[in-house]
Amino acid sequence: MKQTILNKLIPQPMQLTVQHGMHRYSANSVFVIATDLPDAKDITGKLLKQYFQILPEIQQTAADPDIAGENCKLIISETEIRIAAASADGLRNALKTLRQLAEAHHDCNTVFPCVTITDSPAMTFRGIHLCAFPEVSLTELEKNIRLAAYHKFNYAVIEFWGTFPFQSHPELSWQDKQYDRAELQRIMEQAKDWGITLIPQFNILGHATNSRAISGKFATLYSNPELEHLFDPSGWCWCLSNPVTRQVLTDVVLELHDFFRNPPYFHIGCDEAEDVASCLYCKQKNFKDLFADHINWFHALFAKRNCRLMMWHDMLVRKDDPRWTGFVASGKHLELDGFYQELPKDILIADWQYGIAPPDKRAAGWPVSEFFRSKGFETVMCPWDSEPDMESMAAYTQQVGNRGMLITTWHYLYGLKYTSFMLCAPYALWNPANNPGISLSGRLTLGKHMLQICHDMGLTRYEDCGYTAYQIAPERYPEPIH
Repeated sequence: MKQTILNKLIPQPMQLTVQHGMHRYSANSVFVIATDLPDAKDITGKLLKQYFQILPEIQQTAADPDIAGENCKLIISETEIRIAAASADGLRNALKTLRQLAEAHHDCNTVFPCVTITDSPAMTFRGIHLCAFPEVSLTELEKNIRLAAYHKFNYAVIEFWGTFPFQSHPELSWQDKQYDRAELQRIMEQAKDWGITLIPQFNILGHATNSRAISGKFATLYSNPELEHLFDPSGWCWCLSNPVTRQVLTDVVLELHDFFRNPPYFHIGCDEAEDVASCLYCKQKNFKDLFADHINWFHALFAKRNCRLMMWHDMLVRKDDPRWTGFVASGKHLELDGFYQELPKDILIADWQYGIAPPDKRAAGWPVSEFFRSKGFETVMCPWDSEPDMESMAAYTQQVGNRGMLITTWHYLYGLKYTSFMLCAPYALWNPANNPGISLSGRLTLGKHMLQICHDMGLTRYEDCGYTAYQIAPERYPEPIH
């Protein structure tokens, strides 16, 4: 019985005890929240109505002194449902668990197993990085933000690849692929209710024209060739010696920060800037000075807003340094040795690692994060599609007291890799000691949770439902010849 109940939950809780019986949920259910939150009844009522369409009377009692932060306690008996929480996030987390436990029943709307669950997260920063490519519909983006919140991620970094509807500089996005601004604003406004903080990302170094190297789709330059002066000759990096570049970037990052409701972090990217400072003007400058002045300008800009910068680590470590063999390192400029010393220590370093790290080196620790931590920086670990790396990074994060993890998904919001992100990752970030791994049972639960998210959004169209648009790739069935 216990395992059957645990199989319903993503992530699995810290402690679960099963009692005999079930609670038949109705408008007459006794529902008690033990908390001092002044808006606790509003939060609870809104989610109960959304989740179960039935709203019982909600009673509020004094807070449980043993519950703090995001911790929560959920007790379901045959006669009562009781939640103890100290924060809005803790309360929402308990209600998400309650929904995941629910079953439809023939003689009443919903039933719950009688359980006692005591829960708390393993780390404070539980993030996911979502790419808003032109191929990713706004519906798909919203589904994944909602699902991440449902699985108790509390941050989502949103990186737009030519899809954000800029008012200050619309020329930076594809004119035919920009998201609807009003719909995007609705998502920003509702994210807090889902229990997730959205963090904007805009690349201020490489990936400058919102392009991947394997596509050659430069969002800005196809429609605006007259703007080539803003970029290095390849169109890959921003031109750091052009003063107009800084003004354009300042405009767009502030517009994004305002649009995202002034979150506490802003991600400036800075990865894979292979040919940065390659134009004739930049080559006459000292690259270390150009780079430092660039980063420090934006640090000062956001410090005025009490906002902390995040950046990928890879340009800050040399690719030819044997210490990073087997790990991601992109820096190739000799003058960048010691460059990290030029950066403010409150920049949050995002240590991203593609693929699978060498097992022997993974077992010995994560040297990139160890390096930056030894120099006074905080780091977040950023795995991609490797379950062993997720588990190892989670253990490392707890061991050394890192702020947390940021799961990267890039272009894989579908298929088997997607199940790795949305199954293994929540376990790793919330309760790494109780990670059941990837299984058919887990995929079935993930599908059920996505069904609930689609119900919340009112989705019924085939391509919008589930976590992949098609069960069989469309190219398998070409258009018939008439």
